[in-house]
Amino acid sequence: MVGTRRRSGRYCRPIVGPGSRSERATVDYLYSLYDALVSINVPGDKARAVIDAMERDMGTTLATKVDLQILRQDGENRFAMLAGDIAALRADLTREIGLSRSDAARESALLRREMDGFRGEVAKEFDGFRGEVAKEFDGFRGEVAKEFASVRKEFGGFRGEVAKEFESVRKEMDGFRTEVTREFGLVRQEMQVLRGDLGRDMEALRLTMTVRLGSMLIVAVGVMLTVLRAWL
Repeated sequence: MVGTRRRSGRYCRPIVGPGSRSERATVDYLYSLYDALVSINVPGDKARAVIDAMERDMGTTLATKVDLQILRQDGENRFAMLAGDIAALRADLTREIGLSRSDAARESALLRREMDGFRGEVAKEFDGFRGEVAKEFDGFRGEVAKEFASVRKEFGGFRGEVAKEFESVRKEMDGFRTEVTREFGLVRQEMQVLRGDLGRDMEALRLTMTVRLGSMLIVAVGVMLTVLRAWL
């Protein structure tokens, strides 16, 4: 172990110069760790093996101030190179954008001229199509007007026939109503006559029943008197 010495089976504090404060702290840490391992009954050889392994790892993995300075210098160099690359890329992009913008302007002007020509052709085609459609529509409207006039005439004749038929049906209904009224009057007269006959028959029946009832009373009284006489 660098900077340490062994005496009587344990590590002693190293003799460190005044300029190596970080090394002194590291050695103190290892010494304290060795004492801690020995205090928990870890054999001395195993404790030394652990300390040696940690010292090797710390010597190979921990960075020194020089390593940090080298790393910072390398980072600054890389940053400077990156800044130069970005500046060059920006210049290239600016140049490419300028060229692309001019090309796009030319293409846009060419496309605008083509669109204007196409628009004019479409307008001409549409005007011609609109004229043809207008002519066809005028002809169709005339034919529809003729058909409508013909239908109107036919409907006028049909309406006259319907009116005649309706008038005939109305006359028949009036005649039927008159006949029904006359028949109803006759039935009413017959009902009145029948009611009078029925009243007379009821009166005669009542008289007959009265006479019969009186006769039955007289007979009953005679029978009762006969029974009383026989009893007495």
